[in-house]
Amino acid sequence: MNEESSSSSSKRRGPTTYPPPDASAATDDATEASLTRRSKNDRIPLSLGKASLRIRLEAYYSLISPAILSDRTAWLRKYDQIYEKYGGTHSGERKLATKLAKKYGTAVRLLLVSDSSSLVPRFPTDSNRSNDLANTRKSNLPRDESWYQLRKEEAGSGIVDFLSSRFDPVEALTGASGRGSVARANPWMEELLPKTILDNIGKCAALLPTDDPLRKENHLQLQLRKSAASRNSSSQQNQLALGTAAAAESVQIRPTTLRKQTNHDLHPFEAIASHLDTGPHSLLFRLRRDRKRARVVVRYVNMVRGTITGSLVAFDKHMNLILRDAEAIA
Repeated sequence: MNEESSSSSSKRRGPTTYPPPDASAATDDATEASLTRRSKNDRIPLSLGKASLRIRLEAYYSLISPAILSDRTAWLRKYDQIYEKYGGTHSGERKLATKLAKKYGTAVRLLLVSDSSSLVPRFPTDSNRSNDLANTRKSNLPRDESWYQLRKEEAGSGIVDFLSSRFDPVEALTGASGRGSVARANPWMEELLPKTILDNIGKCAALLPTDDPLRKENHLQLQLRKSAASRNSSSQQNQLALGTAAAAESVQIRPTTLRKQTNHDLHPFEAIASHLDTGPHSLLFRLRRDRKRARVVVRYVNMVRGTITGSLVAFDKHMNLILRDAEAIA
């Protein structure tokens, strides 16, 4: 009887309606899809590497809090700390995503690398060390000479763009290098090559394009470039403020006065001692300036070996002395 009444009441209420799907889940799917499309278009690899996590975090913060990315130097310094704590492992990235979701909400989520990825974790375990050793030995095996030959689309293509799949290394090393075609085909190299000494692989990362996830900016070069630009702008303003007569006079007289004041034109001994006129070095500075003789006590481990007396020619901040007309007494 109760079953019949309940069935009849359900018929009177009409068909059962279900709540709409979670809007946040749909947003998460859309965000993940957009980030995935962005990674495909910009050739960003989804991996546990440091560069990949940086690109994914920058995409996340550009939607949630763009102010964090405004200062590039501060952001890179902060990212180094983030990667040191959370990067390199699936569990670490999940902890980071959970922390970001608690702080900024779940409207946008950080794109994570799936656990099914074949990439090796940052800290390999004992289970995959044997596989890594086998792969390393396999990669170190000698290959046939044909393996190193250029592909059909590369050989004779004449393309010297480093980012092209048809890059011709023979053309870049022989004919094109003398005519400047390599520099014209790779304009992003012009401001880096003359100012960067590529004495290790890490500095070569600054030559990669700006959209490359493995690019690493040389902060020292950027700071030097900014300071040089500020000095140039200030000098140009000073020159514009001077009149034609003052400018003509500065061309003849000012360079000579500046030359006398700079340490580059001084004798090395004079340049070193010029800024050691205070503190413990003041005595040595006066002895050298007045051309007086100095007596140096030479010590051994447990005794005094003797003295050396002579005219002080030069000294440095480490108390290294050069004496002229020295007399040694044992």
